[in-house]
Amino acid sequence: MHFTIPYANEHIEFDVPDRNLGFFVHRNHLPATENLRTVIIDAMKRPYGTPPISKLTIGKDRIVVLVDDITRPTPLKKVLPMVLDELRTEGAKTDKIKIIIGLGTHRPMSETEIKQHLGDQIAENYEIANHNYKDDTKLVNLGTTELGIPAIVNREVIDADLVLSVGNVVPHNAAGWGGGAKMILPGVSGEESVGMLHIAAGKVRPVGDLVATLDNPMRRDINIIAKKAGLAAIVNTVLNDEDETVRVVTGDPEQAFTEGVRTARNVFCQDISELADIIIFSTYPADIDYWQAMKALDFAHVGVKKGGTIILLTPCPERISPTHTVLNQYATKGYTEILEAIEKKEIKDLPAAGSLLMHSQIREHANIICYSTGLTEDDTRSLGFDWAPTVEDAIHKAMHRQGDHARIGVLECGEVVPVHDRR
Repeated sequence: MHFTIPYANEHIEFDVPDRNLGFFVHRNHLPATENLRTVIIDAMKRPYGTPPISKLTIGKDRIVVLVDDITRPTPLKKVLPMVLDELRTEGAKTDKIKIIIGLGTHRPMSETEIKQHLGDQIAENYEIANHNYKDDTKLVNLGTTELGIPAIVNREVIDADLVLSVGNVVPHNAAGWGGGAKMILPGVSGEESVGMLHIAAGKVRPVGDLVATLDNPMRRDINIIAKKAGLAAIVNTVLNDEDETVRVVTGDPEQAFTEGVRTARNVFCQDISELADIIIFSTYPADIDYWQAMKALDFAHVGVKKGGTIILLTPCPERISPTHTVLNQYATKGYTEILEAIEKKEIKDLPAAGSLLMHSQIREHANIICYSTGLTEDDTRSLGFDWAPTVEDAIHKAMHRQGDHARIGVLECGEVVPVHDRR
C-alpha cells in the first residue's frame, strides 16, 4: 500500500507491504464551519459559564490577550481580529489591550514571525510581547499547588484587569490536552513552574496513560494556577484533518475547554484493532524541533507493542531544541538515572528534566528509528535513536528487527492518538 502523509510544508511517501499492514489511522474529517466569522461571533455572545465576552470588558482598563506561538496551528489570523473587535464593542480601547505570546519555554518569536502568525494589521496596531520565562523581575509567585508546582506567572498577566486567551484544543502528552488554561501554565509561567509540571508528568508511569486524558493531576493544577492568575475566559478552536475550523468554544476556561475536548476527541482519537510491531508516523504539525516532536512520539508509542519499533519521520529544522540544550546530554540515559540526576539537582533545566523522564520511558518501551531532514545523524544518535538516511531504509531496518511477519501501523500525523482496548 502506498502512503502519502504530511511532512513539514510538503508530503512524504512510502510503501508498506499489504500483508504486513495492521492499521492506518488519520484525523477524522468533521465538516468545517461554513461561516467562520458568524460562528466565532455567536460563540463569544453565548459562551459557556461566563457573560458574553464583550461584557467582560466593562469597567476594565488593562486587558491582556494571550495567544500561542508558531509551534501551534491555531488560525490566529482568522480568529484574533474578531476577538479583538468584540472586546472593543463595549468601549475597550486598542491602546489598553496588550497581546502576550504564551511561549512557555520556547524561543521568542521574531517580528516577521509575529506578523505571519497574527497578521500585519494586528502586529502594527497592538502592543505585542513575547513572554520571558527566565526574567524573575517580570514574574510573580502566587504560591504552590498540592503537586508541588509553584504558581510563578507573568506579572503583566497578574496585574491586568481582564485576561483572555485564544488557542486550540489538541492532544498533549504532559497535560492530556492542549488548549484552555495551558496558556497560563506553561504559556506565561516561570521556568520552575514549567519544570515542575513536566517533572510531575514524567513521573507518571506509563507516561502514555496521560495522553488525551481530561482528568489528571497536571490538568487540575493547570486549572488551579490559571484561576489564581485571573484567566477569565478562553476562545479555543478545534481543527479537522485539513486544519479547518470545525468548532469554536468560548467562556469559562474549564467549561468551554471540556466542550472543546468532546469535539476534539472525535477528530484525533482513533481506535485501532491491534497494537503494532512497527509504527510509522509523521510529527506534523509539531515539528519545528524535537522538543515539539516528542509529543507526537509519545502518542505513537501507545500504539506499538513493548519491544516494538517506532519509525519517527520529523523535519525538526531547529534541530533538538534552541532553548533546552541539555536534552541530548542525558537523552541516552535510562529513567532511573535521570530521576536520580533530578533528585541530586544535577540537571538545572527543570523543563528539560521532566521531558527527559518522558523521553526515557518511550525509549524503554520501543526501539526508535529516525528519518529527519533537520536532525543530523549525530543529533539522532545523541537522542538514543537509530538513524536512517531514507524512509525506505528506516522501514527496511524495522522489518529486519521485527521480522517478515511484523504488523505495521501508520499514523497520518503527529496529532493522531491511537486508542487500543488496553487503554
